[in-house]
Amino acid sequence: MCSQEIKVPEPFIFHINDERCFFCDSCAEPFKAGLSLGQLEINSKLISFISDLPDSDMKSEIKKAIFFLTPLSNRAQHLEQKPEKLVIENDIHTPGQLFNEISKAVIGQDLAKKAISVSMINHIQSIEDFDVVTHADKHHVLMLGKSGSGKTLIANTVADLFDLPFAIGDATSYSPTGFQGSDADSVVSELLLETDMDFDRAERGIVFIDEIDKICSSNKGSGRYESFIGSTQSTLLKLVEGKIVKIPGQLFGEMPGSSFNIDSSRMLFFFGGAFNGLSDILAKKMGKKDRSIGFIKNNDGRNDEIDEALRSYEIFSQASREEMVESLIEFGMLSELVGRIPTIVALKPLSKEDLMSVLINSSTSPIKKQKSIFAKSGYNLDFADEFLIDLVDKSYHSAVGTRALDSYVKQALNQASFDLLTLKKSTTSSGKVTITSQCLQDPGKYELSKPKLLSVSADQATI
Repeated sequence: MCSQEIKVPEPFIFHINDERCFFCDSCAEPFKAGLSLGQLEINSKLISFISDLPDSDMKSEIKKAIFFLTPLSNRAQHLEQKPEKLVIENDIHTPGQLFNEISKAVIGQDLAKKAISVSMINHIQSIEDFDVVTHADKHHVLMLGKSGSGKTLIANTVADLFDLPFAIGDATSYSPTGFQGSDADSVVSELLLETDMDFDRAERGIVFIDEIDKICSSNKGSGRYESFIGSTQSTLLKLVEGKIVKIPGQLFGEMPGSSFNIDSSRMLFFFGGAFNGLSDILAKKMGKKDRSIGFIKNNDGRNDEIDEALRSYEIFSQASREEMVESLIEFGMLSELVGRIPTIVALKPLSKEDLMSVLINSSTSPIKKQKSIFAKSGYNLDFADEFLIDLVDKSYHSAVGTRALDSYVKQALNQASFDLLTLKKSTTSSGKVTITSQCLQDPGKYELSKPKLLSVSADQATI
């Protein structure tokens, strides 16, 4: 590193392209504090060392290698000759193009999809121009919406469109370091599993943390509870800011005591939650004494939960960024965490028209999936119009959106699936299966029509 001769390789060795780089004792000094922990200590000595590196064509590569250096781990063995893929290749270059692609899978939520499309394009640009010293701008997203409104689907869809690894976690399952339970850092290890230990791809992954509202302190508890959830949010804050995460090597079949380091600086974080009660806080800040909203005047069979979700969406969508941030902090989110999430979007509860469009038009439609499954066994699966209408009505009143569609479709097909599906693929038609409206109550009420065999006379059979 410093061009001085060394006779014995020092503990710090790393590779840049085809070159092996060695640290002498003097150059290794900034790193010694972290050596016993098997990780790098980012301190003033390290920053000074990097700043004083001589300018050369290799300077940026040296900086990058230093930041990703992981003593006491076998990470180098997993990075053998893997080309670095900086630019993500696809035909999506603008927010408008991304919006159109997302819309093939996600029905409705146009305002949210537009905002997320802009954030995603900015994020892709930032990781392509990533600088390990200054780090990239953050483009994380917080989605406010009830279960079934499409939060997970949106995050998963953008990951698929850009061929980025995707990991999902539930905030309620995390606990601060030192408490019983999994640490919030553990979600990063899911990206390594997803990429088969490809660190470069994992460090460009997308992480979705659901139920983030459940670890906020709006419901005041004991002092220990307040400290508990505050520490969990602090762990998430460090992740979204960008940190070196130490992952036990034993999770991946390595020797006990070994570890891997992975940098979260280039990861994109999506957060989701229903945030029940947040609309009340917002309404007060916005000076709204009457929380009723214009388009809910006549009760057409809605239940109170749907009405409340629609009211909340109206208030969320009208709030300014400043009002939203202040209300989230009052709700119980750390001000630093809210400040690291530039895009906050509200997801509207899906209408009956939206749910029907999911069934007919969405690429993730549960009836399209089932048609494909039955086709492999030789059956043409058909859904009666009355079934679709009753399915949408039942799902809408369940107040859990698209989750209900999938659940009710599987339930209605239980008996037909048991009777007809086979692992042996069929190349010929075995008949038509019609799912009637009655199947929503009794799955055995499906109709099966066998294909008609053509009768052939003896004369016709003679060649």
